[in-house]
Amino acid sequence: MWWRSWLLGWAVLAEALSVLALAEASPCSFNTMCSCKDKEVACVGVPFQHLPELPHEALEHLDVVRAGLPWLENDALGGVRVSSLRLMSNSLQRVAPRAFSSLADDLRSLDLSYNLLDEVPLHAMEKLVNLDWFNLHG
Repeated sequence: MWWRSWLLGWAVLAEALSVLALAEASPCSFNTMCSCKDKEVACVGVPFQHLPELPHEALEHLDVVRAGLPWLENDALGGVRVSSLRLMSNSLQRVAPRAFSSLADDLRSLDLSYNLLDEVPLHAMEKLVNLDWFNLHG
């Protein structure tokens, strides 16, 4: 069908753009396996049991992808403010009720797709008053 090839084309373009963006990034000071650029942090394939201690500055994007995170504890981000949080393709099984407490006013986009969650973590999301987009696919 025509829409599948169109969708695949967009996916390839998005992946190419993200690779180009990471190519301009440099290793982060808190973990050299992560990439930092301006107000964006990307940790792709970096193994974590819990989220790393991030610098206390407002971030536009935080990507922790394929890190093997089993769960998110309360105050998982340690007070860091983030607009877009992408925790795709981890092993998340549980999200604590106050996992996103520091993000209540700032988080606009949350991607928890391709994890091992059995239920939507509504208890952790109820105070995210500015959340515009949420993905739980897969």
